[in-house]
Amino acid sequence: MTHLNEKLTGLVSLVKLQNVSVLLLAQLLVAHFIFAPESSFNALLVQQGFIYMLLATGSAITAGYIINHFYNLKRDLINRPQQSLLEQKLSMDKKLYLYFFLNLLTLLFAYFISWRAVLFFAVYEFLIWIYFHKIQPVPFWHELTVTLLTVYPFFGLMLFFKSVSGFVIWAGILFVLLLLLKEIIKNHLTLRGDVAQNIKTVLVAKGEGFQLKMFFTLIFLTGIVLSVSFLRNFSEAFTVFVCAFYVMLLVVSVLYYKKHYVSAYTLVKVIIISGVFSLFLLR
Repeated sequence: MTHLNEKLTGLVSLVKLQNVSVLLLAQLLVAHFIFAPESSFNALLVQQGFIYMLLATGSAITAGYIINHFYNLKRDLINRPQQSLLEQKLSMDKKLYLYFFLNLLTLLFAYFISWRAVLFFAVYEFLIWIYFHKIQPVPFWHELTVTLLTVYPFFGLMLFFKSVSGFVIWAGILFVLLLLLKEIIKNHLTLRGDVAQNIKTVLVAKGEGFQLKMFFTLIFLTGIVLSVSFLRNFSEAFTVFVCAFYVMLLVVSVLYYKKHYVSAYTLVKVIIISGVFSLFLLR
C-alpha cells in the first residue's frame, strides 16, 4: 500500500464514511417518501434545495467523527489498534484543520437553507463538542447522548419542510431505542479501553447484571413501539417487514444472553440499516 493510499484509507476509517453514507441515505429517503412523496429525487435535491441539508448534515457528522478521534485516541488504540494506527497516518494538525473547516462548511450549507437551519446546526456542533468535553465519562448519559446526537439531524427535516410528521417521531423513537441497544452491546466490545481510560459506561459503572436488565428493558420498549406500527395504515409489505423486526430482535436477545456480543452487535447494525431501506416499502 502506497503512502497516499494509506492516508486515504486512514481518512475513510477516521470519518466512518460508511456510517455517514447510511445516515444521509436515510435522511434522503425519509424526505422523499414522507415529506415530499410527490417530488422526484432530482426535484427534491435541486429545485427544493434539499442537497444543502444533506451537505450540512454530512459535514457536521464527519466533523463529529474527527473530534471523536481526538478524545478517544488512547481508548481506540486498545480496542481497535490496527484501524487507529492507520488513522494516525494523517497528522493531528491536519485533522484539527479539517475539523474546523467542516464545521464552518456546515454553517455555510445551512445558510443556503435559512437562518433557522444555521441555528439548528450550530446547536448540533455545540452538543457534539459538549458531549466529548463533559458528558462522555458519565454513565447512561454517555450512551443516551450518543444516540440522541445520531438521530438529531432527522428532526431537521421537520425544520426544512416546515411540517411535523408523526411517522418521523415514531421512527425517531424506534431508532433511539435500537441505537441505545447498539451502544449497550458496544460497551462489552470496548470494555478494555473504557476501563483503561476511566470512561464510565453503564457496564463499567453499574456492572454486567444491571446492564443485562437495561438491555431487556430496551428490547421490551422496542417491541411496544413496533406494535404501534400496526395501528397505522402502512403498506402490507412494510407490515411484513415489521414482523421480521420482531424475529430479529428475538435473535439479538438470545445472542446477547449467551454473550455472543460481536454477533449481537452486528445484527443490531443490520436491523438499523435494513430499517433505512424499509422506507421503500411504505408505498
